[in-house]
Amino acid sequence: MDNFLKGAVFGAAVALVGAYLLGTDKGKETCKKVMNEVDKLKNEITSKIDETFSDSQQSNSEPEGI
Repeated sequence: MDNFLKGAVFGAAVALVGAYLLGTDKGKETCKKVMNEVDKLKNEITSKIDETFSDSQQSNSEPEGI
């Protein structure tokens, strides 16, 4: 029963945050800002992954010392 109560409180908190972000003008603006930052972070991570993968491919294609 204790886990149920924790889950119910967590669910209520998530619902309140969601209602604020989607229900108020200030919340909608905050949501847009958060989504812009998430997009920037996603692009940065993707670039780093692509860069690492490219570097890995280059090091695998170069012949080792003979």
